Amino acid sequence: MKTYIVFLAMMIAGLTALSYNTDMMSFVYEENLLKAVAEECASGAAMLQDEEAYSEGRTVFDREKGVKYADDHVEYVICRHSKGKSYDVSLEFEDDEKGYSTGNAACIPTVIATVSMECDDMFRLPFITVTGVTRKAAYELKGKEMY
Repeated sequence: MKTYIVFLAMMIAGLTALSYNTDMMSFVYEENLLKAVAEECASGAAMLQDEEAYSEGRTVFDREKGVKYADDHVEYVICRHSKGKSYDVSLEFEDDEKGYSTGNAACIPTVIATVSMECDDMFRLPFITVTGVTRKAAYELKGKEMY
């Protein structure tokens, strides 16, 4: 009987570890996917600049086009490759028109993208609950001599 109890305990511990490992791989996949999406949203929105301001030598991002690009990209990727129910994307622009944050003393034009996803509980184990993932990425345009 002692052998049976020890075997049962080891089997339950092994199945718990296997379940946790499988769920963790799925969670890491979702995090990496959202990080790639956030980086693409930030870099894509940073490439869309106001042409008139650019001709005057100022760096001003085209906010409307940038937000539309980010929404379209997030919808395309998350709807195809993720098991999330809903998502939210927000962009913060720091440029010559809007101004720069206090942490950006060098006045580098920056786009910060934050992508959040809500989903069902990602872990099957009852003592771990994760129902959302949020990732953030920033893209900076360093030096006006680049363009």
